[in-house]
Amino acid sequence: MAKEFIKQKTLHVIKDIASYTVFRKANAWEHPESLANSYMEEAIRENKQVIFDKVKEIVNNFNYEDDFMRDLIVEGVVHAIKEGGRRDG
Repeated sequence: MAKEFIKQKTLHVIKDIASYTVFRKANAWEHPESLANSYMEEAIRENKQVIFDKVKEIVNNFNYEDDFMRDLIVEGVVHAIKEGGRRDG
């Protein structure tokens, strides 16, 4: 039980650190941009074409039919569960 509590707290702290401390943009309260954010922005600029090519590859290889059918099935199951719970009988 304590192990799970520590794990959950650690994940929470890591999430907050990544969001607010490590990758921080400059703001109106005179807090400068974090060094990590500067490096991340620089890496994105330097690898813009690599990122673009990867996104294009994913979009071109995306199987819309399978995902569309999966979404329809999930919606149908959710609807059936909701309606099943309302059934008098």
